[in-house]
Amino acid sequence: MTRTPLALCLVAAAALAGCNKQDHTIVALGLKSAYDHHADDSGVCSSSRLRPVLNFRPKYSTALILAPQHFNADLYLIDWLEAMRHPYDVLTDEDLHAEGADLLRPYRAVMTGCHHEYWSRQMLDAVETYLGDGGRWISLTGNGYYWLIGIDPARPHLLEIRRGQNGTGTWRSAPGENWFQTTHEPGGLWRDRGRPPQRLVGVGMSAAGFDRALPFHRLPASHDPRAAFIFVGVGEDKPIGDAGLMMGGAAGLEIDRADAALGTPPHALVVATARGFSNSYLRAIEEVTTPDAHQGGPDNPAVRGDMVFFETPNDGAVFAVGSITWFGCLSHNAYHNPVSRITDNVLRAFASEQWPER
Repeated sequence: MTRTPLALCLVAAAALAGCNKQDHTIVALGLKSAYDHHADDSGVCSSSRLRPVLNFRPKYSTALILAPQHFNADLYLIDWLEAMRHPYDVLTDEDLHAEGADLLRPYRAVMTGCHHEYWSRQMLDAVETYLGDGGRWISLTGNGYYWLIGIDPARPHLLEIRRGQNGTGTWRSAPGENWFQTTHEPGGLWRDRGRPPQRLVGVGMSAAGFDRALPFHRLPASHDPRAAFIFVGVGEDKPIGDAGLMMGGAAGLEIDRADAALGTPPHALVVATARGFSNSYLRAIEEVTTPDAHQGGPDNPAVRGDMVFFETPNDGAVFAVGSITWFGCLSHNAYHNPVSRITDNVLRAFASEQWPER
């Protein structure tokens, strides 16, 4: 099959589900997001892309981290693609939900935005089919593939979220309130539905923190011949992302890790990791069964971000960076830095008709 080199899949379901929670103008107008509560303290479970989203605009700095997030941060990737002269198409979550794997099939490689948290069943099915058919998925997100969402079949601008009794969020569903009205499916976390992110892209939600981001460092698996193409031009001991526009580093805000028990493929290579986070970073709440004082970065080895590579059928592949702040490092030092080099190496390889080499 002849495939176009690259599609940039900016899955913006996070925009539909919220991201106005810190915008006081929107709150004053009563335009609540799905991070908010109704007057009776129940969670807001429905939202719409037709609702104004004032903090989804270029240069908007999120108060929580004093830097862009979501769409605003995705523009760092657009800037990098333009600066590196990579041709690309842009797809959206609504496109992916409506058209499924047919939307992705023409592309040799698909690259994500930085915060792919909310996924419908149709969207997840599409990526699984794409990878099975030989597609190559570049997952540059943290907290990815996390919540299940429902999209109204008759009114696709309407989104529904049910947060169940588990997961990192601002509210919980009341008993009996975890089923979508729009699609008649149960909501909650994808890992609780038997489809953890690790099974799809090798990494899944590990921790969240808000003080600073850290660099990745190479691991022995980075020298495996299968992964050699990723690190061409990157020094053995060179920190990968120790300066950037989002929290100062490549691994931060929300970080994802590999975990064989949750489905990371046995042949996956964990080629780099970020460790040593502060106590601002706490292990994801769905993994904490007993409260104690050892869930923070200095004490808990599960509080880390991992970089993973593995092959899928028919010459497909996945490269995943378990972090939201990766994009903020792309332009450092006029685009000459390890984050930019690794991203370029992977993109050029995945988009090439000649890769993998025989």
